[in-house]
Amino acid sequence: MLKNYYETVRAKRLYRQIRSLGSRVIRKGFWEKQRLPTKISISLLVPVLLAVAFGGLRLRDNQAEWRSASTAEQTARLVQAATLVAHHLERERDLSVSPLIAGKRDGGLVGDLYRVTSASISTLKQHTEVAPSTGRLHDRLVEVDRLLSGLPEVRARAYLAPGVDTEEAYSDIVTSLLALTNELSLGTGSSVTSDARAVYAIALAKEAISINRAIVMHMLLDVRNSGDPVTRHTQAARSVGYQSLAQIARKELSSSSGGEFEASPRSDLTSPGMEQMVRHVGAGLSNQQLASQGVTPDRWMEGAGVQFDESWEIESMLTARAVHFASDSTREAKEALIDEVLAMLLALLITATLALAMVRSMVSRLTILRDSVHRIANQSLPDVVASLSSVTSEAIDTVIAPISVDGSDEIAELARAFDGLHFQAVDLAAGQALLRGNINAILVNISRRNQHLVTRQVGLISELERTEMDEARLERLFEVDHLAARILRNGENLLVLGGDDSAGRRLVPGAVPLIDVLRAAISEVESYSRVELKDIPNVRIEGAVVIDLMHLIAELLENATKFSVENFKVLMTVILYPDRRLAIEILDRGVGIAPDVIKGLNDKLRMPPAVDVGVYSHMGLFVVGRLASRHGMLVQLYPSNGASGTRAVVVVPTRAWII
Repeated sequence: MLKNYYETVRAKRLYRQIRSLGSRVIRKGFWEKQRLPTKISISLLVPVLLAVAFGGLRLRDNQAEWRSASTAEQTARLVQAATLVAHHLERERDLSVSPLIAGKRDGGLVGDLYRVTSASISTLKQHTEVAPSTGRLHDRLVEVDRLLSGLPEVRARAYLAPGVDTEEAYSDIVTSLLALTNELSLGTGSSVTSDARAVYAIALAKEAISINRAIVMHMLLDVRNSGDPVTRHTQAARSVGYQSLAQIARKELSSSSGGEFEASPRSDLTSPGMEQMVRHVGAGLSNQQLASQGVTPDRWMEGAGVQFDESWEIESMLTARAVHFASDSTREAKEALIDEVLAMLLALLITATLALAMVRSMVSRLTILRDSVHRIANQSLPDVVASLSSVTSEAIDTVIAPISVDGSDEIAELARAFDGLHFQAVDLAAGQALLRGNINAILVNISRRNQHLVTRQVGLISELERTEMDEARLERLFEVDHLAARILRNGENLLVLGGDDSAGRRLVPGAVPLIDVLRAAISEVESYSRVELKDIPNVRIEGAVVIDLMHLIAELLENATKFSVENFKVLMTVILYPDRRLAIEILDRGVGIAPDVIKGLNDKLRMPPAVDVGVYSHMGLFVVGRLASRHGMLVQLYPSNGASGTRAVVVVPTRAWII
C-alpha cells in the first residue's frame, strides 16, 4: 500500500516537471541552444525593437498631451457655460428689483428673466454631465449644483425684506460659478493660464458691479421701507465696498492680461457722480430729495449698466478665446498622435517583414515543438495517466507518438529528449496501473476468503440460535450475529474497493418490497434502534439492484448514526414523485458538514476517484459512489433544512423499481 502511495507521489512530481519543462522550452532553453546565425538574426532585431519601444513612449506622451488638451477643452466649454449662467443670474437679480418690489412677480419681465436663466442652467448641466474629473472641478461642480438647487427658494423670497439678503444669495451662486474659471489652467499652456486669471478678474469685477447695481437700485425703490438709518448706512457701506472690489478686480485684469485691458472702464464706477448718488441714497433722503439731486433709478441703471455690459463683453471674449485655444490644442495634439501612430505602424510593418524573412523557418519549427509540448503536458499525458488509472493490467498500452520535428539541430534534439521524458512518464503510469491491478486482485482474493469464513461463522451462529434456550445467551448470540453481518458488509466494501464488479453474486430472484430492503439495511447498522422509517410507499425493487441498494443504504445509515447525537433519531423517508422519481432521504441531527466540504464529497459521489491512500479516509462514501454508478443511481448530500445535521438523498432510476 505504501509503495503504491509513493509511486503516485513520484508520478505527480514527474508530471509537474514535464509541465515546467514545457514552459521553459521557449525561454531559457531556446536561447542557449540556438546556432549562431539564429542568434545574429535575433540580435539584428534588438535595435529596431528598442526604437519601437522608445516610439511607444513617445506615443504615450502624445496621447497624454491629447487627453490633457481634450480635458482643457471640455473645461473651457464648461467655464464658458458657467459664465453665461452667472451673467443671466446677475441680470435676473438686477433687472428684477423694480418689478419685484412693485409686486409684479408673475409673467412680464421677471418671467422672461427666469426663463432665460433656466435655459442657460440646462445648458450648463449638459456640460457638467461630460465634465472631466480633474483637480477640484468635481467638488466645485457639486457645490454649484447644490446652490443652483436652492435658486427657486431665492426667487420666492426675492426682495420681500429690507437689507441685501437677496443680492447676496444670488452672489453666493454666482461666486461658485466663477470659481470654475480656476480650472482653466489645467493641462494647458501659459496663454490659457493667463486668460483664466483675466476671466476670473473681469467676472469678479462684473459681479461687484452687478451686486452694487442691485443694492443701490433696491435702496432707491424701497426708500420708505428700508429700515432705520443704521441699516441704510450699512447698505451704503456695502455698496462702497463693492465699488472698491470692482476697482481692484479691474486692476488685476489689467495685470493678468499684460495691459490688453485697461484698469478703468469707459464709464468708471468710482466717478464722483456715482459715489455721490450712493451717499445720497445712504443718507436716507426721500424720493423727491433724491430726484432734486439728480439721483433716479433710470440714471443709476444707465451708469451702472454701461460698466456691466462692457465687463460682459470682455468676459465673453476671454472665455471664447480660451475655448478656441483649447480646441486648437486638442486638434493639434490629435493630429500629432495620428501622425506618430502611422509612422510607428509603418516602421513596425517594415521591421516585421524583415524579421519574418530571416527567422521564418526557425519560428515554424519552434511553434510545432511548443504546441506539441503544451498538448502533451496539458492534454495527452493527463489523459493517458487517467486512462491507465482505470484500466486493468491486460489493457495497458504504452505506445506514444513522437513529436513531429525532424532534423539534426538542437531543436530536433530537444524534441527527442522530450519524447524520452514522455515515454518515461507513461511507462511509470503503466507500472502503477499494473501494481494497482495486482494489489486489487490480492485485495479481492483476501476479501472473498474472509467472506467465506464469515459466512460459515454466520451459519454456525444461526444454528446455535435455533438450539439455544437461555434468553440471556440467545441475546448475546444475536449481538454476535449482528456483528458478523457488519463484518460481512465490510468485506463487501473491500470487494468494491478492489474493483470486483461481478453481478451474479448480487442477483436476487424476483422483485423485493422496498420496505424489506430498507429494513435489511437497517439491520446491518450498529445503532439500528435509532433509525426510524416514515412514509414508505408500496413499491418493489428489481432483484439485480436489491443487494447493492441495501449495501448503499446501510453505509449511509452507518455514517448518519455515527456522526449524530445519540439522543436523536435518524429519520429515513421515501418520496415517490409524479414523474416516477423514487428518492430515499436520510436525515440526521449531527454537527453538519461545511458547504465547501459537501461540494467536494458530492463530486466524489458523482465520479468516484481511483483507489489510493486518500480514499480510505472516506471509504464509505467511495463505496456508495461505486455502488450507485453501477445502477445509474444519484446520491447527493445536502445541509439539513433549518436544524443542524446532514441530509443524504438517493434517487433510484425508474428501471430499478416497480409498483
